[in-house]
Amino acid sequence: MALPSRSLLGLAAACAASVLCVSGPARAQGSEITPSDYLASLRSMADSLPPRRVGTASTVGLPSGFTLPRGTGFAALALSDRRERTGSENLDGSGALGLGFGDAEETVGVDVILGFSSVGKGEGNEIDWDDFGDSGSVSIKFARRIPAPFEGEVASVAVGVDRAGRWGDMEEADPSYYAAGTTTFSLPVNDDILLPGLMTLGYATEIGTSEDEDGLFFGLGLGVSDHLSLGASWYGDEVIAGVTSTFEVSDRLDLQLGLSYGDVGQRNSDGRWMLSIAVVRADIF
Repeated sequence: MALPSRSLLGLAAACAASVLCVSGPARAQGSEITPSDYLASLRSMADSLPPRRVGTASTVGLPSGFTLPRGTGFAALALSDRRERTGSENLDGSGALGLGFGDAEETVGVDVILGFSSVGKGEGNEIDWDDFGDSGSVSIKFARRIPAPFEGEVASVAVGVDRAGRWGDMEEADPSYYAAGTTTFSLPVNDDILLPGLMTLGYATEIGTSEDEDGLFFGLGLGVSDHLSLGASWYGDEVIAGVTSTFEVSDRLDLQLGLSYGDVGQRNSDGRWMLSIAVVRADIF
């Protein structure tokens, strides 16, 4: 979820306004403003500005208590160096399309996600596009905004079903039912900077390294720069850690890149690397 940040353009506009406010009265009184007076005025204005949030915060590898805003959609691709359920060292790919409906603030927000577990992998890790879409699933989530535990932040709770409908090889997988709560928070670095944070807590069935465990999941994400977020999660029976980069392509289009490592402690497997790319578009309808 994107957290608000003050733009450099807005700061420049505030500085320009301060020059007009300072120089206007000074000239009206028949005296020129001195450089010292001007610098002192800028310092005073800077002291009165709220701290700047940097970038966005993202958790990794688990469901969120938020849903997409109405009319916002995404397309995503992910690649892993081994198959999650089988532990096979063959490359594994997946894709997803998602769209947000409803209004989580006024009534209920809804996410609908179409996932593809087959994206064209053939024998020997070669590409076979005839295999695209042969197996996959549909997931759905419902969310409602609630008062946040931290002042000035936002929070939401959600219930959902992953793999609610399945076809192809995914017919052998069980649905995953979950409930989750997510809140934003802020971590002050100094008087000028706030790092945005995201925290999620929930319970789900059929999760973990092999997606066959019922248990708690918990995740933290912290934005550390304008484009980079660090995240770590406990997901049923494993730790997942990773980094996420978000770039604003236009007013309505964002690009998100992620790199994560599953089963960090290698409690249940030899671990796996996961690379993802997503394009998020607002105001589709």
